[in-house]
Order: sequence, then C-alpha cells, then structure tokens
Amino acid sequence: MTSGSSVGNKTILIEYQNRYRHSAEQLTVTVNQQKFIDLAILSQLSKHDYYL
Repeated sequence: MTSGSSVGNKTILIEYQNRYRHSAEQLTVTVNQQKFIDLAILSQLSKHDYYL
C-alpha cells in the first residue's frame, strides 16, 4: 500500500467481484466488452488506469 490509488483499485475490484462474480482477469474483459456496467464505476476505473 504505497499510494491511495492502490487502495482505490482494490475497493473497485472487490465491488466488481461482488456484483458480477468474476476473477480479476475476467473483470478486465467484462469492462471492455459489456456496456451495461455502471458509468460511475467505469469512471473510477479509468481514473486509476486499472483496465486496459
């Protein structure tokens, strides 16, 4: 835990796992391919550069 963004990423990842029950690797694909994901969460992910 060297920075606040790391903690933010972990929080977002947990949020996604709780909602969609995907692993971390599958999570990236889900974000890129599916359009129904909450824009608020996408906005957070893009701020942290967590997904490709």
